[in-house]
Amino acid sequence: MATISGKIISFMETQEGTSERGSWKKGGFVIMPFSDNARPAALIVFGEERVSVLSTLKVGDVVQAVYEPESREYAGKWFTDLRCFKILRATEIQR
Repeated sequence: MATISGKIISFMETQEGTSERGSWKKGGFVIMPFSDNARPAALIVFGEERVSVLSTLKVGDVVQAVYEPESREYAGKWFTDLRCFKILRATEIQR
């Protein structure tokens, strides 16, 4: 797993649905990392509990996200998500 620290610049719309395994909920946010030549990174979260954490955050908050890239193939094309497992606020980050 990897981490990325930065400032939240936007949130993605929450999505909900039902699959063969049951109901699901997905949300996401975009972070601007604190590094030279940084580019925004969009991270997604799955599950009711993780999506609810997003509602406690706002644009401009400084966070550290623990994530893992996840790739899948569909119709001959590959897609990659940065799946976030944990979000720490600036006050929770260990230095």
